[in-house]
Amino acid sequence: MKVKYASQVFSATVASNMGYLADKKILPEECKETADILLLFDKLFDSVNGSFNKKTRFAKPLLGPATPTSLHHKTWDEGRKILKTMKFVTAVGKKEVVPTINSWLWTMEGMEILFKKL
Repeated sequence: MKVKYASQVFSATVASNMGYLADKKILPEECKETADILLLFDKLFDSVNGSFNKKTRFAKPLLGPATPTSLHHKTWDEGRKILKTMKFVTAVGKKEVVPTINSWLWTMEGMEILFKKL
């Protein structure tokens, strides 16, 4: 899977449109929860893939550098709490944690360790 396609789907734009359409009853009410997860992953993508430039500095703070007071730490804490509760239900009804979720948890913990060391 290409990451660029995932980052297009798991985006703030898709999340806000999905939430809006669910509010207007065009999409089912459950889509609001999907929109929340899409927004979380958009924030997580930004927090680990950011770079500092003048165009994105104010629009999306998580694209900027991680600092002692930046939103990165709060985003990683919230992300870890949510991801630790996520389970996927298989076709036979078994609940499982997929490797992608564990990888995200490992990445966020690693980012915090790197931040403290650097």
